[in-house]
Amino acid sequence: MALCSSGAAAFNGKKNDKLFFAMREAVEAVGVPAYTLRYWEKEFSCIRPQRSTSAHRRYRRRDIELFLRIKVLLKDKKYSLDGAKQLIAKELREEKLKNGEITIAAAGELATKSRAEELFLAKELVAQIIELVKQ
Repeated sequence: MALCSSGAAAFNGKKNDKLFFAMREAVEAVGVPAYTLRYWEKEFSCIRPQRSTSAHRRYRRRDIELFLRIKVLLKDKKYSLDGAKQLIAKELREEKLKNGEITIAAAGELATKSRAEELFLAKELVAQIIELVKQ
C-alpha cells in the first residue's frame, strides 16, 4: 500500500529507519488528531498497535501507511466509513494473495459472499478458456 497524503512527506523524513512510532509521531505523519487515530483503531481491525511497558501505543510503519490510506479514502475520496473498511479489507486480502500468504480458497473464505462468487466465476472462466485452448 503506497503512501499517499501530505503527511507522507513528514513520514518519509529522517525517522524512516525506525521500527515503531509514538502516537505523537503518528499524529504528525498522518495529520489528524490523536483521538481520530484511536477511533480508526477501533473501527479498522487491521490496525493493532503494540503497547510499550507503560501501555503507550507503538505504531509500526504499516499502521501509519494504513492510517494515511484511510485518511485519503475518508477525506479526499469521500468514502463512508463502511465503504473504506470494505475497500481496505479487499486490498489487504488481495495483497496477501499476491504475496502468497493465503491461497485463493482462503481468500474466498475471507471474502464476502459476492467476492467469493467472483472468485468462483473467475475459476469457471479459466476452465472454459483452458478447454478452448485444448481444442
